[in-house]
Amino acid sequence: MNVPDALMRQLLDRLTQVERRLGIQETIEVSSAHSHAAYVNVDGTTPLTGDWDAGAYTIQADTIAATDANGISIKDDGGNLGVFVKDGGDVAIGHASPLVELHLTQRAGSGKGFLISGKEQYQEANGDDSHGVWFGVGVNRTANRQLWIGDYDYLGSSTNGFFRFYSTGPIAGMGGVKGDASGELPIVLNANGQPVGIGAATTPTTPLYVTGNAYFTANVSALSFTDRTPGYDGDALAELAGIKTKGGEIDHATLPAFARTEQIHKTVETVNGKEVTTETVEEGRDLGAMISMLTVAVQQLKAEVDGLKAGKKT
Repeated sequence: MNVPDALMRQLLDRLTQVERRLGIQETIEVSSAHSHAAYVNVDGTTPLTGDWDAGAYTIQADTIAATDANGISIKDDGGNLGVFVKDGGDVAIGHASPLVELHLTQRAGSGKGFLISGKEQYQEANGDDSHGVWFGVGVNRTANRQLWIGDYDYLGSSTNGFFRFYSTGPIAGMGGVKGDASGELPIVLNANGQPVGIGAATTPTTPLYVTGNAYFTANVSALSFTDRTPGYDGDALAELAGIKTKGGEIDHATLPAFARTEQIHKTVETVNGKEVTTETVEEGRDLGAMISMLTVAVQQLKAEVDGLKAGKKT
């Protein structure tokens, strides 16, 4: 029997009384302004047997869909927003204003970051790890955005920690950080000893293979250095004799052109809201070139000494 909405509650109450007296389970078909294609049990439950139009949203077979452009929200029993689907399909977790396809915002009091857990990709026999890999996003102060990646169990640790990527102004970097943020940790690239390439080195052949120049601000120590500087062709003695000092240091302007180098340093600063780039030139000395010149100078001196010896004999 079809029942209008105004009489539905009265009829349900009457049928509930019948059920209590006789123990009979009855159902009635409901027709309303929202076209609820369903059956209502006498105990008030509503088994869904077709599409359900609730006005602001519809429940269809395997689908919950919004009926307007306001999107749809999923909340807990306390009204706390869990997931919001914006018109167009963008999804927000913890808020209702997604800026990208998936936008997660941490609520006050909730666990920081997000966690990916499950079986290890290539060693499933090790079983599940409920803590898995933890991602901490935006964990530092304003204008210093950071991403921490590592074992969830290292959170708060003063000895173990995470791999950290950060971006602050014109600087982008990476490094290791302790789980309690109390200090830095070293990082190791290719701990199994495989070569590491920097620059255009697609097939590095040594533990560290750099394509291009390298600049160090402190001492460099090595068992030996391999020099591939071209040989010097000229009057090395005359060139070296012209080198002067200034203020207790070598005057690089007096170095032979063959051994003179320049390093350009760029500094980016924000001035009145605009980025200003300043370039400074640091003069240096090419040690490989100096070795080549000194080698020729020794040869020239030897030739002069040999000439002097030969003159004495005659």
